[in-house]
Amino acid sequence: MSEPVRIRLCGQLAVERRHLVATDRIVELLWEERRPRDPAANVATLVSRLRNVLGDGAVAGRRGAYGLLSWSARCCRKVPL
Repeated sequence: MSEPVRIRLCGQLAVERRHLVATDRIVELLWEERRPRDPAANVATLVSRLRNVLGDGAVAGRRGAYGLLSWSARCCRKVPL
């Protein structure tokens, strides 16, 4: 997954922090044209990597949606996802 995709995910969750963002919406924002074969699985992988960087309590998730629970300046940087 490209770095711009990872940065867009982090940015989108930061903009909509404290709210869950539907996976379908995340997919639309991350891959406007060329989507991966299984975009939902790719989002889940990116979120898992984001949790590793920010900590388990920073990103909430439920079936079909994710959200950033607390503000972290690290999320706005180019985090190594």
